[in-house]
Amino acid sequence: MRKFYILLFLMNIFFISCSKKNADEFVAYPNDPLNDTVWVNQPSVTSPVYKIPELLSFPPTEDSFDVAAGANIRVSEILNITFPSAGFTLANGTAVTGKVKVEVTHLHKRGDFIRFALQTVAFDKLLAAGGAFFIRVTKGGQELILGPAKSIILLMREPIPVNNMKVFYGEQVLLPPVPLAINSTFTWAAAADLNNVTVFNGLDGSGPFSAYQFNSKRLNWISCNYSLDVTNTKTRTTAVLPLNFTNRNTLVFAILKDAKTVLQLDGQGNAKSFTIEDVPLNKDIILVSISKIGEDFYLGSKEITVDKNGRVSFTPVKKTKAAVEQFLNAL
Repeated sequence: MRKFYILLFLMNIFFISCSKKNADEFVAYPNDPLNDTVWVNQPSVTSPVYKIPELLSFPPTEDSFDVAAGANIRVSEILNITFPSAGFTLANGTAVTGKVKVEVTHLHKRGDFIRFALQTVAFDKLLAAGGAFFIRVTKGGQELILGPAKSIILLMREPIPVNNMKVFYGEQVLLPPVPLAINSTFTWAAAADLNNVTVFNGLDGSGPFSAYQFNSKRLNWISCNYSLDVTNTKTRTTAVLPLNFTNRNTLVFAILKDAKTVLQLDGQGNAKSFTIEDVPLNKDIILVSISKIGEDFYLGSKEITVDKNGRVSFTPVKKTKAAVEQFLNAL
């Protein structure tokens, strides 16, 4: 009988100790990629994190036109682009003739910028985006450039336009195929060769409408934005996720609630957290994390008001790709 009571006592101790385990303690699952808790200084291009933009980005709109005639192409319900006649050459300046292919990717919503892991910053300045565009024109698979003194004209509908938009070009030292998600050299730079964006008021079969109209003398990444007049003190914000969500499988973004501004947090291997510098103090933002672990997506989000040097913790939840896309479309 005494042995029985001793055994019962030991069993009670065991169950009590199990019930007091830290909820944040990492639990290993056999053969499960959730076991991977390794952070690195710089993820390699084969890391799962770089699959996220590849899987979530949408394909470009494709069309074609005759170089000699040029074209006005309706890319979507809100975007038209006019391509000049006899306006394109090869990179070496050789004129081209005949039909060419055009591909246009239009980022309009804040979730679109997240899909492509693209920030709205010009060096150290925050931008509020009107829209961003990737435009490629090719002939027989060869990329073309705009000829001298030639430009394209973009007309993008905007119900409530502002008057201080400017044209920006995407600049990067590390060129494709380096993914934008790891391309720290990418930034927007104001186009010094162009006038500001103008507000266009038009009329069509649906009635009156307003739009942004501007020229671009370059292809590739183009955007229209205005610089945010940030008078707030700037501070650092750090997002802390569970151990399984590392800089090798997770991207984290900060979205300003009162502007179309998207910022990417830096996954810091030493600190095992995601950090962004120079966020305006007292601004309301949404932190969004997207992870690719094994065959699954994980989505996390948290709305906060920026505190001085604040640390924010939240836990991503497994979601279908469709659910992630629905969330991004609603941003």
